[in-house]
Amino acid sequence: MRAPDAPAQASSPELSPTALTAVRTRAQLAATTLHLHVLIAGLTALVAAWGAALFARIEVDGYDALAPSAELCASLWSALSQVQAAAWLAAGVAFLRWLRAATALTRAVATPEFRWSPAESVWSFFIPVLSIARPYQVMRDLRDALAPGSAPLPPVAREEPVLGYRDAALTSPTTPGVPTAPVGAWWAAFLITSATASPPLACGAGAVAQATTLAAAVLGARVVRGVTARLTVRHLRMRAAR
Repeated sequence: MRAPDAPAQASSPELSPTALTAVRTRAQLAATTLHLHVLIAGLTALVAAWGAALFARIEVDGYDALAPSAELCASLWSALSQVQAAAWLAAGVAFLRWLRAATALTRAVATPEFRWSPAESVWSFFIPVLSIARPYQVMRDLRDALAPGSAPLPPVAREEPVLGYRDAALTSPTTPGVPTAPVGAWWAAFLITSATASPPLACGAGAVAQATTLAAAVLGARVVRGVTARLTVRHLRMRAAR
């Protein structure tokens, strides 16, 4: 007698552990590069604050008295600006690679099907005018499509020592806690950072811009962790329900 056909999703490559591992690896890389950017933005903000204090003193004491400090500040500012630009580029590439993989996997496990394609999720950041709101919509929908309570796990058979070897106790797994994904706050900080993206030429003139850059990177890392945690829960539930 021929065994019944397995469910279609059982053989789906998206439900293999490898698919989830790939997303989580990219998430780790994205979070790491964002945290590196936080460190660099913090150092740049400190140099900017130092420069602002120097310029205030120059108005009182004159430039000659503070020339060595002013030149050091300018050199540090120039070097950190270049490093920060490279770190921002690396974080952006890592974030978009994670977003593409996370979107593809979400389309395989979300119910109803996630409406944004991997290509749409990435290109939404680059299309003029549309890029003001579309990336936020994609990230919001991604977070909401992976709500932890929307795909309950079936009961799991568990052996109990007090029962006979033919018996089993059924337990229903609890929903693990997942970190929050502050999409709205992240996107607001990102828009402010983008609006002040042109680096000031003078050391000390960009403390506020560095603060918003730092906030965008911190919140971006939290979004990556939060969405990935939700995707992990959903993926494990879908595999358990096969």
